[in-house]
This record gives sequence, C-alpha cells and structure tokens, in this order.
Amino acid sequence: MLEDVLHPKKLYWLAHAEMRSADPLHWRGVAALIADCMCRHRARSALYLSEVMKVYCSICSQIEGIDHFGTTAFNFNECVLVGNSTPACDANVVRRLVSEITVSTGNSSNAQRLLLAHLQVTLFASLAHAESEPDPDDDGSNNDRLVRLLVNFSNECTFKTHGDFLVHAVLIVTKLPPWVSSMLCENDMPYPLMVQSYPTTVNKEVRPLLDPSMDERLLAVRWDAPGLVPADYILAVSLVLEIVASPSMALLVNGTMLHNLGSPEPQPFIVRNSDASVSTGCRHNSVFYHDDTSLTTVERVLRWLRFTHATGSTLTASTCEIVMNNLTVSARNPLRKYAL
Repeated sequence: MLEDVLHPKKLYWLAHAEMRSADPLHWRGVAALIADCMCRHRARSALYLSEVMKVYCSICSQIEGIDHFGTTAFNFNECVLVGNSTPACDANVVRRLVSEITVSTGNSSNAQRLLLAHLQVTLFASLAHAESEPDPDDDGSNNDRLVRLLVNFSNECTFKTHGDFLVHAVLIVTKLPPWVSSMLCENDMPYPLMVQSYPTTVNKEVRPLLDPSMDERLLAVRWDAPGLVPADYILAVSLVLEIVASPSMALLVNGTMLHNLGSPEPQPFIVRNSDASVSTGCRHNSVFYHDDTSLTTVERVLRWLRFTHATGSTLTASTCEIVMNNLTVSARNPLRKYAL
C-alpha cells in the first residue's frame, strides 16, 4: 500500500523540507521515488493519494523552476470525458498539469488523474515486454474444454472471491477513458466516475451490465470471434479467477498492472492504451507478455493458463488439468464434475 511505502510522516517532512539546502540532484531522485511509489502501489485513501500528488508536483515545480503566473492550466474542455483515448502529455502539458496541481486551491482531480496516468504509461513502457506463446500440444480441443468448464461452473458461481469486480472492470475498460480511472484507490468503485463521464445517461450505460443473468451473459459471449471483445474476456477470466478462489491472483486492469510487480503468480491483464486500443496478456516477474491482436477470447485465456502451468502455479493446477489435452485429470480434481 502507498501509505506503507511512503509513510505520512515522511510525506510531511518532504512537504516542509528546505530544498535550497540540498543538492538538486537529490530532489530529482526524491521526485522520481514518489512517482514510482504512486505508480507501483495502490493507496488506501484517495485523500492521501491526492496529498502525495501535490507534494510531488510542488517538488517538480521547484526543480523545473515553473512560473505559475505564466503557465496556463490545462483546459479539460479540450478533451472529452466520454472517450476511449488519453490526451497526449508532452513536456508542455506535463508542466501545465504540475503547475495547476501545485497552486490550485480547488478541485484539481482531473489534472491529478491525467498526470498519474502519464506517469503510469511512462513506467509501463520502461519495463520488459514479450509476446505470449501458444500451447504446442494443443490439438484444437482445449477451446471446447475451457468453454464447457466455464459454462458449467457459472451455474454455481456467486463471485464470492472478487465480488463486483467483473462489472467494475468492464466499466473501466469499455466505458471510461484510461486516464479517468487512474487514481482509483482500494475499495473504490467506478460509479462516481461514470456519473462524471455520463451525467445524463449513466443508468443507460450501467444497467445493461447489472441486469442480465449469468446465463444471459454467457449466451451473448462471442467465444470464437477473431480479435478482442473486452467484456467477453473480462467475463471469462473472472470465472476462472472464481474457480481459483485466491485473492493472490487477480485480473490486472490499466494502472493496476504496475502493482505488486514482484508477484510470483502469472497475472492476466487487460489495458486500454492511450490510443484507445485494448491489449491483453499476462505479467510474470515484471515482464509483460502480450497477446497477438488476432487471438479470440478463449485463446487469450488459454495462453494465460498455459503460462501458469509452465511456471508451476498450484493455484490453476486443477483448471489446467481440465482444459489442457496433454494433462491427466486427477481422480481428486474437484472440477471434474464441470468437465462433462
């Protein structure tokens, strides 16, 4: 958690430290550390995250010598809250955001969200990336096995482990620009952001995700549709995660891909990129393995499951036995009843 790695007492000291008595290079290192902490760790409190952002911007504005009187604030009327892309953040835009957050005595939440999204994208680009790989032993039957497992299991699924995460993830990926949700904290829900983005039509956007039964949702899934159908992928992964039933494995969405990078479990991810495209894959040991754009929903989920099997994950062992044709299903496998 952000409050643990950047303790409030440390933040208070940084907010009141005298910068002129220290080497400017040290302050650049401090700013870089704060940015890294905000990107890699989820905050418990939105208020605390906002305070961290203000301290970060105050330090940056002094390092860069930003003239707050001569710097105009970024005009958020220039970009639309309803949209799939993120405004480009060049050096000039970053300076305007930093200045606004530093001097603002009112609501600078949009500026904070856009700046944090920029920092997240920058860190994400600096990490290692590779292509996901197919299962060389798949004879084409794994797709059917996975679909059968998910459909049969769904009849008993109550989403006890991850709750309403399925709906939240669909809203964040398909309804909100990626920068708008960048500052969501632990236990935050995206509904207030939906109201901001869809002030007159929010019910029209949200109700279709809440009303259908699981049977109706599954009937609407386009399992073999070429390319990515984000809502279908999120549903399929969410069902697998309920089978796994472990809080240590979750679907990473947008900026949360940078949280807990040291996790030993291969974690699936879905991200809406700055250019509005959507990517999927899995993260393991701080390396992001991306799926080819032509893969179907089922193929994407199978590539993640194969990766968990290849790395020896015990969390998905029972699932992999059911869906991978080259594995023997144990007589004690609790998922056998869903494989018929």
